[in-house]
Amino acid sequence: MRKECLLLLVSGLLSTEIMADTLGGSIGSNQVLFNSAMELKRNAKHLEAEEMFVRIIKAEPNNLAVIEQLAIVQSWQKKFDFSIDNFNKVLSIDEHFTGARIGLARVLYWKGEYEFALSEIQQVINDQSNVSDHWILKGDILMADDKPIDARKSYLQAKRILGSQIDSSLESKINHAQPIRKWRLDAGYISDSYSADRVDGHSSYMQVGYNPADKITVYLRGEEYFSFDRTDTGVVFGTYFMPHESILVNGEYYANNNQVNFRPSKQISLNTDFIFNNVWQPLLNIRQAIYSINDGSNGDVTTITPGLRYINGNATFEFRHARSTNTNDTTTITNSLKLNMTYDSFTPYIFYTNGEEGIPPLAVAEISIIGAGAVFQLNNNMGLRIDLSREDRKNSYIYNALGAGISVYF
Repeated sequence: MRKECLLLLVSGLLSTEIMADTLGGSIGSNQVLFNSAMELKRNAKHLEAEEMFVRIIKAEPNNLAVIEQLAIVQSWQKKFDFSIDNFNKVLSIDEHFTGARIGLARVLYWKGEYEFALSEIQQVINDQSNVSDHWILKGDILMADDKPIDARKSYLQAKRILGSQIDSSLESKINHAQPIRKWRLDAGYISDSYSADRVDGHSSYMQVGYNPADKITVYLRGEEYFSFDRTDTGVVFGTYFMPHESILVNGEYYANNNQVNFRPSKQISLNTDFIFNNVWQPLLNIRQAIYSINDGSNGDVTTITPGLRYINGNATFEFRHARSTNTNDTTTITNSLKLNMTYDSFTPYIFYTNGEEGIPPLAVAEISIIGAGAVFQLNNNMGLRIDLSREDRKNSYIYNALGAGISVYF
């Protein structure tokens, strides 16, 4: 969605750029500077272009075309507040400056202020209802605001305007603008293998999720894990909810029949994502695992994991630093990096973890894990995933896992 937003912002302002390039004498004595700034902008040298536009505005403080171009390059640098202020300055002088209002709507959308973005683009549509791009932008804002039914209406209006000239991008938007599915069913199977003298195992799961209200999801998962000729069967109850529009919380409680001794018999975890903006997002996980093992390794393992997410276009980077207090009062630390690439119907990922781990009844050991996988959105009703990982527990074993899963929405 963020990449799509950027592309819309760029393409939607091309006509404005062309207009500004042909203003001629309206720039006055700063025409050469303006042409140079526009060349810097076309070459993606946005900071240099911004500085040059500012120089022109100091000489011509009410030149709307230059202020608009300044707002554009600021938005491309994610300087949303400065960009919004400059678009508003243009509109305070000329409320009928359509290009500035469209630009303002897009930046508000990009910033996540959907209500204000909708208000601005609706004003544009009221004056120019036969332009397909306006309806598409309105649809994109509504989709981001979790209103797919209204978004679909906007996309269909754009389709009616375009007629036979409709492209695959708009068709894809229409297909994705479907009512939110209340139920989700997930199932998967993971095959395990070890390099050491250990019995290979496997695990499987089935989970059902439900959305009882806006921004709330509850789910129940059943699991089985086979290892050393023993089978753990467990159940997980979890929920996602947003107590604030910028805070996403995931809580889980897990319990099993305590047959496989290196797995916790109970576990409680709390994950919090602080999504205050679309670029940097702090993360925090707190987990307490309770072990009940016959050899005396009983006790709790408490892990606190702060992290940071960075989003750039369709790429999402995550760094997490986990610190665990183990049953024998030792402290172990692991660090992990993960990269997700988000496309329309395909999300591959790769991750790497390194550090020390002290899972009872095993001794503390250095570990390194590398993994990769992908999630495929086949259509609006179904998705598939594949996951693989390799763990190297120094002087102990190498553990390989290969899993596959399916998701159904209804």
